[in-house]
Amino acid sequence: MHSPLLLQHRRLLLIDAVSIDAAQQQSPVRKIIYAHPDSFTCIDTTRDFNQNKWLGQELKNTLIFFDDHTRVNALLAVLGCIKAPFFIILAANLSRIHSYFKRHILLPQLQKIADSQLPQRLTSATALSIVSRETPPAEQPSEVDNENLQAQLQLQRQLKQAGIVHLIGERGSGKSTLLGDFIAKLYLQPATASLSICLCSPSAAASANTLQTLNRRIAPIKINVSRETFQFCPPEKLLAALHSAELIIIDEAATLAKSLIQQVQQHVTEQKKKLILSTTIEGYEGSGQSYRLNYLSPANNANKAPACFIYLKTPKRFAPDDKIYQLGQQLSKPRKTRLYLPSKQVADGIFCLSTTQLRDYRWTTACFALLRDAHYKTTPNDLARFYDEPAWFMLNIQAGHLVAAIYAISEALPDDLPISAITRGTRRTKNAFTHQALIHAYGDIDKITNTASKFHVKPFAQSQILRISRVATDARYRRQGYATQLLTQLKSRAAAQGFDYLSTSFSASAPTTAFWLAQDFSPARIGLYANKYNHEYALLMLYALTSDSQAKQQLFSAYCARQLRYFSHDYNAAFFHSLLAAARQATPPPPGEKQLCLALENTTQYHLDIHWVLPLLADFVAEHRQQHPQLQSQLAALLTHKKRPRSQQQTDKAILVAVAQYLSRHQQH
Repeated sequence: MHSPLLLQHRRLLLIDAVSIDAAQQQSPVRKIIYAHPDSFTCIDTTRDFNQNKWLGQELKNTLIFFDDHTRVNALLAVLGCIKAPFFIILAANLSRIHSYFKRHILLPQLQKIADSQLPQRLTSATALSIVSRETPPAEQPSEVDNENLQAQLQLQRQLKQAGIVHLIGERGSGKSTLLGDFIAKLYLQPATASLSICLCSPSAAASANTLQTLNRRIAPIKINVSRETFQFCPPEKLLAALHSAELIIIDEAATLAKSLIQQVQQHVTEQKKKLILSTTIEGYEGSGQSYRLNYLSPANNANKAPACFIYLKTPKRFAPDDKIYQLGQQLSKPRKTRLYLPSKQVADGIFCLSTTQLRDYRWTTACFALLRDAHYKTTPNDLARFYDEPAWFMLNIQAGHLVAAIYAISEALPDDLPISAITRGTRRTKNAFTHQALIHAYGDIDKITNTASKFHVKPFAQSQILRISRVATDARYRRQGYATQLLTQLKSRAAAQGFDYLSTSFSASAPTTAFWLAQDFSPARIGLYANKYNHEYALLMLYALTSDSQAKQQLFSAYCARQLRYFSHDYNAAFFHSLLAAARQATPPPPGEKQLCLALENTTQYHLDIHWVLPLLADFVAEHRQQHPQLQSQLAALLTHKKRPRSQQQTDKAILVAVAQYLSRHQQH
């Protein structure tokens, strides 16, 4: 019998370091770190916003620099990788923390967790000296605990029953260690000693625990695991390695593209092989919700290959009651609770609130909890935005419960941003997603339509847009019209505030698209490439709030319809036909030579994707077949109504350059 693991807690030190700078090598912090290079991991979240590179690793004493720019997801990703009983040192100039979320929500929680036996205001030198003095000695690798053994047996049993097993666990629940133990066990058994295994994860560092555990288990017995029987490969080499592997293990599976996992599943099913998909779905990476919907939902698995599921719920990296772990859970998965109504005058109904008003009512966390359950992209980063950034919140409250919510952002282009920078793709600005997405794809609409007086009421670049970023209804109250009530109210309120359009962007599925079409939104732009998390195309839709905006709304729909028709083999799902029907009212104006030449220039010399130009070229060739007969043969290799392979990029651009030169000469004559 193996005794259960004795789980410990991590210790947090919070440094209010006024002069601290992660880049200054002469700072007191840097001096101590350089004096003890093996004692600390130093992570700067003030400059490097993507800390997912640490996922799958186990860190000991860790110094984390943070400031107003630190993203909550990045901070939680690092905190989840630090094991007990080591120290976490958070260093920041607290007087320069101005974010409401960090100053009034996050920091007070961290200050409660920080080691109460030490002075509240530590200097960096004192803090690091304490860590050097009080860090426990390196522990010996523990024996396999009972839960790990049970999970190994379950894993082996379920692999026999089904070809695919999903290993799901919290961050730090021992998935990587379990995989290393399980692989070692296979090689220790005569029946599976020669089994060919392929291990895949986002990086070798992410599989460090698995590889170390495997080596630790088999090294004392001097088993020779050759390259023919075991190999690690990154995601980009996985498909090539499949033919030689009998068991494929994918760690951190939620971070891989859905299309890649689907190809692996198809291969495993057809060749009767075995597949283990290991991942965290309750974390902070932003991909766990998508994995849950695609692979763990009974509705989505009805017609798929048989699969089994193993859930690891107990953390192994630290104790379940570790306060830092509990804070991460609180920020990642807030509970839905009955709303606090600040006074008797606040009754049920529909509320339109600003960010500040939502904070004052103390409804921010409840709003985030609802939206988090409904959208796979909603992460703690959004919780910070809900506290910090200006936005519209439409809430439908019934019997003290938040049943539906809309989160919307005001968008406008700055006056000093040239339209050419958008069409070329050389500059981007915040809070103008809709403008930039449409102008970059289709060009300067106002120049294209300069002969049509009905478009000259207000330039599109000057329009005010309210973009609906999230909309959700509590699962218990769906199909009762609560979201529709909110949208109806939002339309009238936005029009009263002088907005020209409502917009929304989402992964285009049949039910979601049908909902927005029922709200009289029209398609404006369809993405060129499928989303890697759910393999669906991003769809941007518009709703004109003024009669003057309706003509351009129809024009964008016509451009979107042209894109759908040209690449009909890509957009071949049945519901795309409803999009075409919704866009049937308008046809785009015939493309002129100047418009086409500008699009060709933006593609060959700047950053416009060729697939925005191909439908335009096809329309131009069809419209001017008699005037430019040689263009049809010149473009035959391009105008195939199919996506162009990246390997042909240079050849395709050379053809476009030749076409642009031909049209330029024709204009001169």
